[in-house]
Amino acid sequence: MKITKTTLILYSFALLTNSQSFAASYDVSTGKNCNDKTGAPFCTLSAAIEKAVAGDSLRLAKGHYLGPITIEKPLTLLGFEQGESIIDGQKQGSVITIAPATTVTLSRLRIQNGQAELGGGILNRGNLTVDRCRITGNVATQSGGGIYNGGTYSSQLVVTHSEITDNIAKGDDKYNVRYGGGGIFNDGPLTVSHTTIKKNRANENGGGIYTVFSGRHAPSKAETSAEQMGLNTLSGPAKSLQRIVDESAVRVDHTNISDNGADSGGGINAHGVLLVENSLISRNRAINTNFSAGGGLFAHFDTRLRMVNSFIVRNQANYGGAGIRFYTTGYGKLMNVTIAANNNTTHGHAAGVFIVHNTAQLELTNSLIAENFGAGQPADCGGKLISQGYNLLGNSNGRDCQWQIGEGDIIGTPEKPILNQILWKKTDVIPNLTPTSVAIDGC
Repeated sequence: MKITKTTLILYSFALLTNSQSFAASYDVSTGKNCNDKTGAPFCTLSAAIEKAVAGDSLRLAKGHYLGPITIEKPLTLLGFEQGESIIDGQKQGSVITIAPATTVTLSRLRIQNGQAELGGGILNRGNLTVDRCRITGNVATQSGGGIYNGGTYSSQLVVTHSEITDNIAKGDDKYNVRYGGGGIFNDGPLTVSHTTIKKNRANENGGGIYTVFSGRHAPSKAETSAEQMGLNTLSGPAKSLQRIVDESAVRVDHTNISDNGADSGGGINAHGVLLVENSLISRNRAINTNFSAGGGLFAHFDTRLRMVNSFIVRNQANYGGAGIRFYTTGYGKLMNVTIAANNNTTHGHAAGVFIVHNTAQLELTNSLIAENFGAGQPADCGGKLISQGYNLLGNSNGRDCQWQIGEGDIIGTPEKPILNQILWKKTDVIPNLTPTSVAIDGC
């Protein structure tokens, strides 16, 4: 047969359609007419997962399904409606475990009652998307009460339009850096969008989120082999196989992080890269010990932080930086950010933003810091803040407040503070002070 371009196109199309035809959907139900042998429908998730092949979908009817379960092949689990298809871990391990190099989507599920060292609700070693799920009431004895993402080079997580609430990470050690993530522990690429992370708790770090991902990715086998042969396959300033940092690798967007608690970083604790956009960090607490700090956000070690169009308000800490504690040798950039009504309860260190090291670089543009208090005294600023212009500082009184005034800045003084009767001290309504408004409920 003469092979022409048209023949090749038709042959390729046939291969494509044939490969797509292998994907199937299976129903799972807890009703009386289910049957794990015939699958019409399946009674248990374990039987349906065993039957399914890569690329299949499992449709869960409204009901209560027992875990723990492990997924070792690419699958989609689709619930009836958000929160009405329940997978219960029975406190016998992670409710759902995703194996390495496995792509999984979980949608419209309620994931609850898990208990494990890592990832009480979900332990993700693969490529996971969580869409319109409720992850609640799970416990990790170490890290990741709701979700643990990490442990392999393939670990990456996307969470969208979901709720992560009332989860606990119990891990604690004397160095206070090892454990955390009441809602999410992250060590890999992470995107959280249009999600509520609320009422989670960590004994150590990050009541809402604890992220330690540096933004660097593992080298490929080809790059590893090239280095072994003395070749450098990377361009630019990178040395050896060290990748250039992707500063957007950990991204929180249109997300409400509220009412969480931890020893450090009540809302978020970051030891790596972090981008926060269009989000609200509110009413989080770091009050476990006299030195608990970073009620809203704790940026540690060499963190690279960027925040845009966001609010950090009404957070609480015992020590320094009830809004933001910037304890890093890295750098940060805040644009259109409001930091207000945060409170240090026992110490007078800066409650709004506390820059610990003089070598740290935190730049602010078109942002507002006002009505923050430390031990009952005005404490908006501590340490060296670098203005890029058009910021408002309510009161320059604070511990070693060093504000490098930029063009268009407005600076209040103890004698003439600005915004003395600020609206959000008495209400949950956040005024639209930035070009992009933030929805508090239903982010």
